[in-house]
Amino acid sequence: MKKSRLTYYVNITIVISILSQIKEAEFLARPIMHILWIGLVLIGIIKNNATLKLSRFTITYTSLYAVYIVVCLTVSAFGLNHLSSLYLRALAIPMLVLLASNCNHDFFTTSSFISFSKTYVISAVLFAIYVNINYFVSYSAWITQLEYVYSQKNSASQIWGTGLILSFYVFSNSKNKRKRIWLISACYLLLIICLCRCRTALLSLILGGIISIFYSTKRKFEVSIAFAISLALIIGAPFFLEFVKQAFFLSKYVGANLDAFSAGRLNLYRIAILDFYEHILFGTGNYYVDSSYIMILTESGIVGFILIETIWLNRISLNIKTVRISSVKSEKLCLLYMTLFYIGESFLEGFPPFGPGVSSFFFWIFSEIMPLRESRQLTYGGSIYGSENLP
Repeated sequence: MKKSRLTYYVNITIVISILSQIKEAEFLARPIMHILWIGLVLIGIIKNNATLKLSRFTITYTSLYAVYIVVCLTVSAFGLNHLSSLYLRALAIPMLVLLASNCNHDFFTTSSFISFSKTYVISAVLFAIYVNINYFVSYSAWITQLEYVYSQKNSASQIWGTGLILSFYVFSNSKNKRKRIWLISACYLLLIICLCRCRTALLSLILGGIISIFYSTKRKFEVSIAFAISLALIIGAPFFLEFVKQAFFLSKYVGANLDAFSAGRLNLYRIAILDFYEHILFGTGNYYVDSSYIMILTESGIVGFILIETIWLNRISLNIKTVRISSVKSEKLCLLYMTLFYIGESFLEGFPPFGPGVSSFFFWIFSEIMPLRESRQLTYGGSIYGSENLP
């Protein structure tokens, strides 16, 4: 396939993957999305003369996932509910994305990454507009609401949060006249996250953004002053203060204890840990709670926890190493911010960074391609079952 055609193919895959989150379109878009990702893997294999090019990380991911599948199958033979384990399905999409990224790694240049990031941001904005129009009638109605309106906000917030981060990445690589487009996109995506009251995403974006800024600048004192002034302006302006209160649902939980403020998470964590104690080794199977670490521990036990968290810790380690050695400032800051965002998400949501569905697919592409490019180890060989010693 010619490079221009492959560019169109990847762009279409990105658009379909994001728009598959729209309820009215998911019945058609999701099967097409899976076909497109599988097709991207096959295109890469054919393009590379039937040689499967895998990084060390992808081999580790695939191997540990295979072991996890075997464990679930074995435990299910003894009557436990592990074939319906949520992480048994959740791990599949990132693996498919990793395979597609590996097989086409030479295609993902800096310029193509910027192009795909633009497509992602535009698609995320369109998705946000859809939610905005269908679920939020007016500001006056929103400011008085005491319930969540959009039930899929947690998975959607990963797409919008990633889109916001990529907006800054594209912003830093755009000409002056076009910078405002991506800045407006970032602001709008932040707005929809606030309107949906995606509190975990907001906290992860704020903390990840602060850490990324302090990491990237030598003027830490001036930045601290700027943050202090911004905070003072928010507190001093009644409109902004009321907006922030509603975005974090502070008005709903006035006088509430910590468990109520966390939407009952603390009590659910306690119950999950008690359930874990009854199935320490292999877990209960099919269990959900809003913390990926507690969820995996309860659903899959110590064995599954070690297998899955080894993948995640390995990914974090590789991303941090890449940030340290990368010479492209915009890319390494984007990778750092995205990694911090998903670390935050993983503590207070059940599936990040592995899902749900394709919510985190661009994180896995970006995380995989950057180390491959930085390693400069791009000589391959072997049959379709071969692999290379990449990061």
